[in-house]
Amino acid sequence: MGVWVAQLLIAGYFLLTHMGNPGMTGSIQLFASINIFLASILFGLAFIKTNTFIMPIAFHFMANWVQGTLLGFGVSGNEQVSFLKPVFTSDSEWLTGGSFGLEASVPGLISVIVCTYILYRWKTIR
Repeated sequence: MGVWVAQLLIAGYFLLTHMGNPGMTGSIQLFASINIFLASILFGLAFIKTNTFIMPIAFHFMANWVQGTLLGFGVSGNEQVSFLKPVFTSDSEWLTGGSFGLEASVPGLISVIVCTYILYRWKTIR
């Protein structure tokens, strides 16, 4: 079936595993779905480039740790014990992702796209 078809199928499955998370409603659901799908592509690309699970697991762990434990945002709709505690307003959900977290925001989308592009351009390790 090929690497990229498999990647798309796995990304779809990864998205489905997050669909029942708290706060997955309205515009948050749209941004979260796009970001989670693209993040899965990023994780798969990290595996393809390195031929090891270390980098995709590290990316996923660090993304969750930075947005949850460090910055205080939700992680896939789940609250985390954190060093910082952001204050949200209902009109800035596109910027913060609301209670779902940065993975449901425009800055989150930009971050995933930039990281995927950089990793795509990175020389493959074999």
